Amino acid sequence: MKLERAGELLCALVAATVYLNTIPANFAFDDSFAVIYNGDVTSDTNPLWGLLVNDFWGQRIYSAQSHKSWRPLTVLSFRLLRKAWTALPEHWRQDVMARRSRTRLPYEDDEAAKRGLDPLLFHFSNVIWHALVSALVCRLAYFLLRRRWRPRSLLVCSRQPSGKTRQLEMGVQQQLTGNEVSEAVSDSAGTAQLATSSQTGIRKRRKPASPAVAARGPPPPPSGSSTVASNCGIRRAVVTARAAAETARLFPQLHIPAWFGGLAFAVHPVHTEAVAGVVGHAELLCAAFSVLALMLYIQGAEAAVAARVAGRWTRGSVAAHWARVAVAAALVVAAALAKEIGITMLGCMIAADVVLVPVVVTGSYDDHHTTQSDAFCCGGAAAAVAAAAAAAASPPAPPSFLRRFYRLVSWAVAEEPKCMRIAALAVVGVGYVRLRSWVAVDQLVRIYRKVENPIAFSQSPLERLLSTGHLHARYAGLLLWPLHLSADWSFECVPMISRLSDLRNALTAALYTYLTVVLIAARPWGLVTTWCRAAAAVMAAGQEESGGKKAAAKTKEEEEEEEALRLWAARWRLFVVAGLFVGPFVPASNVLFYVGTFIGERLLYFPSIGFCLLVSELLSGVLLWAAGDNEATGDTQPPTRVAAAEGAATADSASAGARASGQSGGEADTGDGASVGVAAAAGGPAAADGTIAGQCPSRGSSAVRAGGGCAATRDRLVAMRRIRTAATYAVIAAVLVFYAVRTWQRNWDWRTEEALFESAGRVCPTSAKVQLNLGILQRRRGDQSAALRHFRRARTIEPGYCEPGYWIGISLVNSGDPQSGVVELESALGCKYVAADALKALHTIYSVLHSNSPKDPNHVLGWGRLLLRPELRQLAQGCDTVERAALMAAQLGDVQGVASAVHLCKEALQQQQLRDELLVGLRGRDTGEAEAGGPGLVSDALTPVSPADGPEGPMQRCLEARRPVYHAIATAVSLGRRLSDSPRVLAQMYKYVRQLDTMPYCRLSSSSSSAYPLEGTATATPAHMHLIHTIQSTSPEDPWLQAEWGRTLNAVGRTQRQSNIAKVKYKGNINKTS
Repeated sequence: MKLERAGELLCALVAATVYLNTIPANFAFDDSFAVIYNGDVTSDTNPLWGLLVNDFWGQRIYSAQSHKSWRPLTVLSFRLLRKAWTALPEHWRQDVMARRSRTRLPYEDDEAAKRGLDPLLFHFSNVIWHALVSALVCRLAYFLLRRRWRPRSLLVCSRQPSGKTRQLEMGVQQQLTGNEVSEAVSDSAGTAQLATSSQTGIRKRRKPASPAVAARGPPPPPSGSSTVASNCGIRRAVVTARAAAETARLFPQLHIPAWFGGLAFAVHPVHTEAVAGVVGHAELLCAAFSVLALMLYIQGAEAAVAARVAGRWTRGSVAAHWARVAVAAALVVAAALAKEIGITMLGCMIAADVVLVPVVVTGSYDDHHTTQSDAFCCGGAAAAVAAAAAAAASPPAPPSFLRRFYRLVSWAVAEEPKCMRIAALAVVGVGYVRLRSWVAVDQLVRIYRKVENPIAFSQSPLERLLSTGHLHARYAGLLLWPLHLSADWSFECVPMISRLSDLRNALTAALYTYLTVVLIAARPWGLVTTWCRAAAAVMAAGQEESGGKKAAAKTKEEEEEEEALRLWAARWRLFVVAGLFVGPFVPASNVLFYVGTFIGERLLYFPSIGFCLLVSELLSGVLLWAAGDNEATGDTQPPTRVAAAEGAATADSASAGARASGQSGGEADTGDGASVGVAAAAGGPAAADGTIAGQCPSRGSSAVRAGGGCAATRDRLVAMRRIRTAATYAVIAAVLVFYAVRTWQRNWDWRTEEALFESAGRVCPTSAKVQLNLGILQRRRGDQSAALRHFRRARTIEPGYCEPGYWIGISLVNSGDPQSGVVELESALGCKYVAADALKALHTIYSVLHSNSPKDPNHVLGWGRLLLRPELRQLAQGCDTVERAALMAAQLGDVQGVASAVHLCKEALQQQQLRDELLVGLRGRDTGEAEAGGPGLVSDALTPVSPADGPEGPMQRCLEARRPVYHAIATAVSLGRRLSDSPRVLAQMYKYVRQLDTMPYCRLSSSSSSAYPLEGTATATPAHMHLIHTIQSTSPEDPWLQAEWGRTLNAVGRTQRQSNIAKVKYKGNINKTS
């Protein structure tokens, strides 16, 4: 026990030490989106219930743009860490941030410092959690390795006395004298002692029963041994004396494998992304909760088996059992709320329940259904005599099929808790999935692209199949040889496989061959046979069988001892591979559904637990081979000679398991569950000279003194054992040192984003996203030409990757080529990921161009044309800008320019109206299908207003009302006339003003509702105001124009004083005319 705790502490200390250099690291890669820009983390005004409706990045999880990563527990942990940071003394925080600022390069932007954040506590928390998980992995290695080398039967049959039999036994006990009772009790104790002594290979003579006891009937069973086990017609488990001794010697040898498993997990380089990156906090929480849930669940299940076999399945034990199961299920839900793969632990727990935990069939024996052999096992010869007399008095009647079927159902529902445990876990899993569906609406990610996961976009089924298999092989390769690590494995870091002749398919074949061998060797279909035998035993409970028939019952498929050991080991490996290696990886495997990540190293954090356990089990076998425990016999299996029956335990196995669970002596148990169903049969006596199974005699024997040949052989074997053991330890040390050094080196890559992207560029130079990030780094350094090379290479790798176009345009503008830069930026408007940034950049460029040439309408018209693009959804603001360009062209006398500008706005309005009508039609069709029960699907985007109520109609009417005014102004200016002297201009203007009585909305603009608001343009001046101001400035005394100018100022919210002045002028002109 002390060594176990020491191993856990050692693993935790090593894990914390190896990752100490990650604590001073900055926020890198996705950390900014998860923490800095996440309002659920940084803002106290965001309610806590918002964590349940937002995703991991702070967006509404039901939104179509969400990544569907529902991890409220992880976000809550981030929020608590941020609160802990703000709770620190001010001068501490200032000192930490000052030190961090001195480590930054001049061109690096520290957005976290601007918001008062620092990653210190986030990284420190990750290191602590990783140390905790490493300690838990070490404990899990002990926990599962003991079960690996302690085979057990998966079916245990036991009988317990019924109430009628107990009354009979109590009556017999009252009739016995004190001496007879003592003799009877000692007789029963002798029976138990015989079974116990058989575990150590020592045979003891049973004391014969007293004649008085034999005549009076069965004595009461001894305390704690009221359960009687029977073979139920199932094969017998055999343990030799040498196996028992070797088994006892085996458990101390598990320290090195368990320590290696925990240390390998603690220092594995593939965990760097999960520990050094703040985003990996979700992996750490999920792993910690999952490991605790698994151990607690198995402990509860095994405790239930031990209690049932020992006859102590009372209310208290039932309550304790279900309390453990409930806590384990709650931990699984917590793991799933930390990261979604935590829900796969339910499947792992079910697999453990099926593969590692026996099925117990209990039956009650009474005066009708107690055989002489069962009674003899319980109370000796006296009990056998009483059972024979009871059977002769009232012969049993065979139960009907319905009664036996009812017995089976009641056993599965009320007696055997395994079935209810599995059903409870299934209910928890279904409940979580339904809750997540209700919150997220859609379970899957829909916004990934080819550059992130090219498998989903392949048109060839063969290419998808081969590439998916190779993806799994690459993941396994990262666990076996973690030399080349990258933060980004996006397209085309790992090229797709489209031909069967590709040599990389050999890696896939090797991986799937191993998985197939593990599956076939475990013979999982044999578990179904075990359950069928359990059902048969339950339905056959209570039927009379003669002792001679039981004694002669031998199954034709009885396996040899080594075969039973091999089967138990294979099924243990199947459980680890399926439950702890493959199961947690399935959600990211691109098998059930496609995900938004091609390869992510942090996704291996949880599956690596199973990998480390498999390596630990392999190491335990290697150490046993190196120690030479099975060299004399030539066995390839470890020396535990326990034939773990595939079906059920025998009478001796069940009673021995019951006594082992209730006694403190015998084989030391660590409190993690009783070993049920391992039988101990008496072995033959050792030879007088100390030889065992043909081995060389001991050093002090007469054979050694007679000749030195055997002694020399023994010395040679000892030397070979020492060499093999030393070589094994050397390999262990080399692997751990390599892992630790590689992890320490890899941690430096996560200190800054610059180092992280440069390391990714060395591993994945053909990745489009890596080239883009390298170009951004070059831009920060001021090297525009190098940045352009990286950006253009990224677009060459994946032409459909739209982000490089924006960065190419910015770099060209900064390099002195604004014309080419504007073209690239305009094309980047079609990319929703950079459209807002491209629009801001273009607005800045057009603003500069307009300020250099304020009377040139082409720059304004070009900006308006951009705003009218459908993907920007800036129709109102675009039309206002285009009308502004039309008015500027009219003031220059450009009639053709006016017509072109007006036609541009009119065409955009008509196209938008047609799109609205189409979407409304689709919405009506889908609504009809939904009412009829059809598979209609209405997305959030398909919710426009009807064309009659939309803004396109009023905007188009206002445009048509102002178009003659623009044309009249352009014609007058082209003819060289002043606007105040042009009757046609004033007539068209008065006509437009009169139309405003029925169209007052033309005085306003709807451009303030912008999907991409720009600084300084969110509330653009309406075209109506520009037009009125232009005409009114040429005729300042015109009362009609003055009145309209006042109404316009009121409509746009200008000062009341200007409106009053306009009213005074209007009234004065009216009085003069009257």
